[in-house]
Amino acid sequence: MASGPSSFDTIVEASGLEAGTVHSILLHLELLGLVSMRQGFLTPVVLSYSRVYRNV
Repeated sequence: MASGPSSFDTIVEASGLEAGTVHSILLHLELLGLVSMRQGFLTPVVLSYSRVYRNV
C-alpha cells in the first residue's frame, strides 16, 4: 500500500476487505485526524512528534 495519496478503490483492492469495511475504517481514521480527503484521494496526515506522543 502506498504511503501517499490513494483512491478509495485502490485501498479496497489492496486491502482485500469489503468496501463497507474499508469505508468504516477510513471514516474512523478521518475523525481521528489521521487521514483527510484531498482532491478525491485519501491522504495520510503528517503527525508531529508531540502530537503522536502527547498522551504518553
